[in-house]
Amino acid sequence: MRRPIAVPRQEDFEIVVFQPPGQLALDGTFGPFKARASYLLEPAASGTTLTNKWDLQPTSASLRLLGPLAIPKVKSAVAENLRTLKQILENARG
Repeated sequence: MRRPIAVPRQEDFEIVVFQPPGQLALDGTFGPFKARASYLLEPAASGTTLTNKWDLQPTSASLRLLGPLAIPKVKSAVAENLRTLKQILENARG
């Protein structure tokens, strides 16, 4: 089940790479998965390109079996959140 963007949820992450102006990596938990998320911002002709990568590792044996079914949903939710962020940032520029 997808969770709506507006639903508050706390997730704990530790910044493991911080190289301004364009690189950030985080380790932590994302729902029932151990996660490494990385973000790379690069200049592009039309603005900025954001590359977002996730490495998700199930935290239990049952999730190892079900994890492959959940990962596409997680990827879809992350992509939706990034599209929403893009809209917010572009609308703020006016």
